[in-house]
Amino acid sequence: MILINIILMYNIYIVDILWRSLYMVVDEISVKRMNILHKRPVDSILPQFYMNLIPIFLNQNLPKPSLILSNWSLEIMLKSVYIKEKGSFFPPHTLSFEILVDLTRCETGIDIDSVSLIQSVKYLANYPNQTSLQNMSSAHLQKIVRSVDELLCRLSPRATDSTVERYSSIF
Repeated sequence: MILINIILMYNIYIVDILWRSLYMVVDEISVKRMNILHKRPVDSILPQFYMNLIPIFLNQNLPKPSLILSNWSLEIMLKSVYIKEKGSFFPPHTLSFEILVDLTRCETGIDIDSVSLIQSVKYLANYPNQTSLQNMSSAHLQKIVRSVDELLCRLSPRATDSTVERYSSIF
């Protein structure tokens, strides 16, 4: 009976130590203590990685993967700009038209061309009929990707202060 009590007490002690260790780990990685999201809100390397894959698909004249990767790159970059400029840790799941207008605003005012590019790429990337996208000319697809690339280059300095993590053109 004493042996069972000792084993039981030892198990409770171990569970207590594990619980405290877990609490300390959670406390150490919390946003409040380390401010992880403020230091690196969104992985700024991901848009560069996605865009670096696009030339492979452009050479094969595959518009759907190129448009999907362009859309993902734009979404990540816009959300990182939103986080940095709005001071919000959690950007909205989908960015509204008003937010897009605000995020793409330039010194001269509203940049409606950028907003229409973002909306067009989003629409084409989510377009269910791939057969009609296959008829897109290579030159037109490359023009869209170049426009996305230029927009990412303009947004990148607003997303990160680090010159190393900034987006660089794929062309």
